[in-house]
Amino acid sequence: MGRPKTALLSRDAIADAALKLIDRNGKVTVSEVAKALGVAPPSLYNHVSGLDEIIELVRERIHVLQGPKIDPSWPWQDVVRHVAQHDRDSIGQHPWSVADLMISTVEADEALDSVRTFARVLEDAGFAPSDVLAIIGTVDLLTAGGALDLNAPERVYAVETEEADDALGRALRATPKGTARADFVFAFAVDALIAALEARRAR
Repeated sequence: MGRPKTALLSRDAIADAALKLIDRNGKVTVSEVAKALGVAPPSLYNHVSGLDEIIELVRERIHVLQGPKIDPSWPWQDVVRHVAQHDRDSIGQHPWSVADLMISTVEADEALDSVRTFARVLEDAGFAPSDVLAIIGTVDLLTAGGALDLNAPERVYAVETEEADDALGRALRATPKGTARADFVFAFAVDALIAALEARRAR
């Protein structure tokens, strides 16, 4: 039998298969990716070094499809909003990827280039190097939580809690539900972060 005209395996195919498995099962292994692609696990090692590199391929895939595209000429406040919004929305489509992405070393080229640009914008705005890293980390925390919150149920609290005549009940009745609630809360958090950073920068 002749060799196929198109290679059965590629880094893109591995990334796509891994992402589908994470979306479906909440986790992924090298063996599962190989099975999904119809090959033996050793075949994958011609393209990746192991699971850590597969996770980085997933990170890059998510980033390329919907990650932030920063213009360094934008005001730093706009860059913070842009990065936070795009990271939340892109990861929010793959909420089970949050854990793997948050505990793995960032090595994916495009994602790393984006973080470098983000850091440069913050440094140019006058933030100290330690603040730059703290801001990037804080945005990561907000976007990870926001991505999970995008997948929360329509009602976060029971109907009885919403109808109660107390501070929480009144707050729930005054706030939209579903995705609109998640958007409202996330925008509030990002605005609060930017306000705090503006005050810190002024000092």
